[in-house]
Amino acid sequence: MLNSLDINNTLWDLLETIFEEDKSLFPSDIITKIEEADDIREGLSETYACFRTFRRTSDTRALNKKNELQNEDIDIVNRWRSVEAARGKGPNLPMKHHYADIQILLEPFLRYTKAM
Repeated sequence: MLNSLDINNTLWDLLETIFEEDKSLFPSDIITKIEEADDIREGLSETYACFRTFRRTSDTRALNKKNELQNEDIDIVNRWRSVEAARGKGPNLPMKHHYADIQILLEPFLRYTKAM
């Protein structure tokens, strides 16, 4: 099993390679941040990390595909947000989400993934 530091290092290696090949693929504020840092990795680590980058990208893409996705599908896929916010307590979910078995709740995830 990989820990988040191993995943981050792999992510940063890939982004570093991409940055060196074509900076234009990055937003201008990120380019500035990287260029102001002592090294590329430092600049990348301020913005990109496995615990937030994949979620942020997924949320952004879902919002861009709003006409193809139902709000409920987005809420079901992003229910980790409610679980994390609860910090060990019961998450504040609508009753229909609270009693839904996430292990067999496949259709919203398939619609969400297909829209991406």
